[in-house]
Amino acid sequence: MVLWDGEEQNEAGAKAYVKAHFGDAATGLRLPEFAKISVYFNIDSGSGKIRGFVAQKNAKAKSILESWSKPLRDLGVIGISGKYDGGSDHIAFEKIGIPTVPSKQDPLDYDAVAHHTNMDVADRVQTEDMKQAVAVLAWMLFQASNAPEMMPRVPKQ
Repeated sequence: MVLWDGEEQNEAGAKAYVKAHFGDAATGLRLPEFAKISVYFNIDSGSGKIRGFVAQKNAKAKSILESWSKPLRDLGVIGISGKYDGGSDHIAFEKIGIPTVPSKQDPLDYDAVAHHTNMDVADRVQTEDMKQAVAVLAWMLFQASNAPEMMPRVPKQ
């Protein structure tokens, strides 16, 4: 687990981490750790409950994520989207070729009131929703770390 800073500054933290640990997308350089990472999960939409994940147009990953998330239905996880979600720290990982899985969360008032304002503070965290998100993410990480194969990578175009 890594906590980022600098997402609002052009994803500076994630970009630096990727370059230091996995390589450089611009040059094609891959560091040894690149071959060891299976998938990157990203949570970046406030403190609402996780309702699903986005497979980033990776059809093989979508199928895997659907099977992993079935036991989470009682916690409110309702599906996996095969679409694409951009604009967060996962992009740095994606650009170097690591499969990424952004979360889809209840929006609460995050985008309408708090996002990018001085009201975006820890006091707004929804404790019960965060407990659900922690359990959901822990399950998905457990599945990823115990999977017989790494998450399928999407070939670079």
